[in-house]
Amino acid sequence: FNLTGSVVDNVNYSRSTNLEMINVFGNQSVITQRVSMSFDRCTITSVTCSCSTMDMLWCAHVVALAVYRIRFPDRIELRLPISETLLDMNREQLQKFALHLIAEYHIDVLPTAQKLADELLASEETTINTTNGAPDPTAGAAVGDDHDWFLDVNQVESRVKNFLSRGIYYRSNQELLSMFSKIEELQKAADSNGPRMLTIITEQLLVDSRLKQWMTQHMPMAQKCRQIWDRLSKLWVSVTLNPIAPAESIQKWKFMLTEWSLRDYCPKEFDEYRVLPHTADDADSEDDDNSFLYERNRLNRIRDDRSGVTLPSRSIFDNAIEACSLDWEDTILQSIITGESTCLLDKCDQITACNVSVWRENLCIAASRVQSLKVHGNIDGALRLAVAIIYGMKERFKRHKSKHDDCSLDEKYNDNWIGHPLNPIDTIFDILIEASTVTTVTSVNENVGVCCCQSLRDCPINTYLCSHASKDIKHIRAPNSDNESYLALAYEFALTALSQQRWMPRNSNAQELLKKQEEALISRLKNIDLDSILKNVLCNHVRILLNDDFPSLLSAYVDRNCVAMHSFAHYLFNSLIDVDQELAFQVGFRSVRLPLDMRRDGNWADQEVEWYIAPHIENSQYKLAGTMLQASQSYPDKLLGVLQAIINHMQSVKYLFKLAKDAMALAVRPLSIRNVGLQSKRDDDMLNCSFKVGLQVCRLTLHQASNTKRTDMVRWLVTCAVDVGIEALRTLMELWRSLFTPSEATSVLVVTILSSSTLNQLQLCRLREMELVSYARRLALECAREEPQSCCLNALKICRKDLNDFNEAYEIVVQNFNVIPLIELFAIARFFDSCEVYRAYRVALLAMRRVNLAHNQETHYIVSDVYWACSLAHSIGKPELTKMIQFVIKGVHCAPVLADILRRCATPAPSVCIIGGNGQKLISYKNEPLNLLLEAAINCYINTTHERLAHISPRQYSDFISFLCKARDTFLLAENGELQFQQHLIRLKSLYKGKKKLMALVMSQFGEFLKF
Repeated sequence: FNLTGSVVDNVNYSRSTNLEMINVFGNQSVITQRVSMSFDRCTITSVTCSCSTMDMLWCAHVVALAVYRIRFPDRIELRLPISETLLDMNREQLQKFALHLIAEYHIDVLPTAQKLADELLASEETTINTTNGAPDPTAGAAVGDDHDWFLDVNQVESRVKNFLSRGIYYRSNQELLSMFSKIEELQKAADSNGPRMLTIITEQLLVDSRLKQWMTQHMPMAQKCRQIWDRLSKLWVSVTLNPIAPAESIQKWKFMLTEWSLRDYCPKEFDEYRVLPHTADDADSEDDDNSFLYERNRLNRIRDDRSGVTLPSRSIFDNAIEACSLDWEDTILQSIITGESTCLLDKCDQITACNVSVWRENLCIAASRVQSLKVHGNIDGALRLAVAIIYGMKERFKRHKSKHDDCSLDEKYNDNWIGHPLNPIDTIFDILIEASTVTTVTSVNENVGVCCCQSLRDCPINTYLCSHASKDIKHIRAPNSDNESYLALAYEFALTALSQQRWMPRNSNAQELLKKQEEALISRLKNIDLDSILKNVLCNHVRILLNDDFPSLLSAYVDRNCVAMHSFAHYLFNSLIDVDQELAFQVGFRSVRLPLDMRRDGNWADQEVEWYIAPHIENSQYKLAGTMLQASQSYPDKLLGVLQAIINHMQSVKYLFKLAKDAMALAVRPLSIRNVGLQSKRDDDMLNCSFKVGLQVCRLTLHQASNTKRTDMVRWLVTCAVDVGIEALRTLMELWRSLFTPSEATSVLVVTILSSSTLNQLQLCRLREMELVSYARRLALECAREEPQSCCLNALKICRKDLNDFNEAYEIVVQNFNVIPLIELFAIARFFDSCEVYRAYRVALLAMRRVNLAHNQETHYIVSDVYWACSLAHSIGKPELTKMIQFVIKGVHCAPVLADILRRCATPAPSVCIIGGNGQKLISYKNEPLNLLLEAAINCYINTTHERLAHISPRQYSDFISFLCKARDTFLLAENGELQFQQHLIRLKSLYKGKKKLMALVMSQFGEFLKF
């Protein structure tokens, strides 16, 4: 049938087009929209409206006309099909009808009318002449024709194209996700437009240009696009698993999905490009490169590159294609879904001893069936099947109570319950929690009613009287169950899924998905208040896990390629600590380990899977260990076990250091000070625990030169040892080789021990204090012998008050002066200058033997030390100065530096300590040792001049003239200096006559020296 009408609407004139004006009232216009719709067999098959509100859904005018037809069917005039009316017309009436119709709509109809007339009058046979009858749109469709609800395909396509053209921005994918929600609504209403709409969206997404870009450039898909494709995959699974879908439609979908999956740029189930995610859980992630698992991952990347390891490739549509091969014909399955009496199935092994139906199937497939039933409106059937799946899982575990059961241990990644793309755990958990949700409605008159409806819309209570509605999770007994509630079943099912031995996927995206699903499920468990029933379920389940009744992550042995369970164990520990503290610590001790720890040959390079989520795993391990450490303060007998577990299993230096500082904070803030008025008291056991964890940190970082926090860790450990007491300091000094470098031992450990603040804090008797100081000095000397290049100066400062140790440190410096850095050697000489001048001179002389300054190193950092050494020798006496100048001439080849030393030595000595009673007499440039130094300076100026002229540019001419001026001043200090300088200039003019401009500048500046 065809229904047409006019809908009156009051809107602003500027909002509409193609409007028929009726009347005008003030600033608003009363307008009419022309609406037409066709419906067949209780289905609206087409819709048109003259308004400009074009959308995927129907506009308000179409809805108004449809509602008017439903409410007032008697007001609608029914007419015969137009073909019946035409039969009653004669030739003249037919001619008038056709001409009036063409005249009314001549712009739109005239071309078509002329075309039809030409075909009717054509001499040859045409289609219109050979076909019996004529089409009549008002007569309805044939029996075999489709009669789907109207869907504007063009609008769907345009909206998806518009989404893709905008790129990936904030909230840009919400529009497409809302379309997916609409598809779920259509599926629930058994509307065939759901698959049609999904097909249109899929076709548009497959032609997205970014797919080609990501694959050709080997880039992972953007996160928002990955979210869309995952949702699309789940929708196709629910479509192909429709229990009432005809076989022809399923085969059609399978062919279409297979064709899509074979396209070149069809997305994969997981990206194959292994990009290490840097989304660490902790903002302090600068030490992630030094983490426990990072080196193992690096070794495996090298191994995989050499062996050519390739990751498995599955299309995003493979799950839906596999779902096309499933059926619903099993009688047990049908009986479970329909809820028929289980007595009909007594002879079947699908009934437990308690007469409870069970369903044994791969959990991911079974959960997909539950989701399909739920999406297509069969909530009760989905709930019954979910309960049967849980009982099937429980029966399986009862039958296999051996940890050596191969069928449980040999599960592949595809059987991982958490981390699967279809998220089967959430599917079953959701429907059980929804069945346990009770809505409490409070009316205006303060009457409280409780209903079990899924929404207030379905609630029989008058919603207009409701002032408040809240949802609570209650225990509702599941029919045909072992006297258990939906909530208890859901809780036990989630615990079982989280404790499953799950293999670590090879793909980085798969690992991220596993992490997110696990965190989401644990978060949902935290929102459930544990009553006595759930606490009993929790304790029983944990005991079963600890007894190794079936393989789990709490088993005594876990394969090293399994996922760590620290996040789940953290939840278990917090939930059990107030119920059964012994059981809680058993869980903590068993789960703080890393499965990767369970190696048999000690070779880390044989790790089969690269752990891309290593930062998350180590952060979860730290949280679990920190919680156990804090709880052990209330149970001191457990502290030693917690400490041992931390030292044995935690290898991340960053988190071990955090734990040590956390333990220190707990030690100085014990539980007793929480009560107001109690005086704070230190927890010595926790302080010792903090110290031992700090020892482990320093052991692990001893050979990590790249660790930027090593200095902070060493200083913190020494400070902690001071707080613990003298025994901790003795431990550090005895074990220093395994904890510190020699430089750290002298600069941090020994210096801290000998400081006055430390000695005052320890409050030792005089004898013990002397023993401690003597031990520290011997340690400093030992470090100086092992690493003289960095420890000698500290050793001298430490041993200054003890003459024998001081002399021994000095001998170490003299014996190892060749390996001590030059700047360190001069620093030692300056240190002796404040106490023993002769030793300072000797060390300075040793340092000067190693000095080597080139002609262009005038600003070298060692120049100031050379000046100081010459000044020191000059202040002692002429023999010492002579010896020092000999080494200066050998090691210093920089002319300006030699000239400065020459002038400094020509002045009176800066010290009054003059050997031989020479007083403040000046040294002549003609006498030794200054004449030798002057000759060396002149030769250096001559050599440096040639060096500079070999590579000089015009921009450097002015600097060269200044350099010659300094050279002239030095030349003039000699007896025949003017003659030497004149010969030097003549030689320059002869050798570099090609540099005319430069020579002209030289002649203009020093022309008086060239006059004969």
